[in-house]
Amino acid sequence: MTADIGKMKQRLALMLAVSAVVFVAAGAGFYVYFGQGQNWGRWVAVVALGIGFVGQIGLVLSLRRDSRRA
Repeated sequence: MTADIGKMKQRLALMLAVSAVVFVAAGAGFYVYFGQGQNWGRWVAVVALGIGFVGQIGLVLSLRRDSRRA
């Protein structure tokens, strides 16, 4: 692991913020799709979940990259 705990905390806080926004967007998309019957809501939810997964993978890879440098 990297010795820079501050940098790790900053990345974690950013990831938590991104995850919160993505969670709300996906929930809204699912509500629009299932509750209102609008087909575009499904794509909003899928894209939001995809962005969330990519963000999580990016966090893990950035921490792994930093641990190789240490």
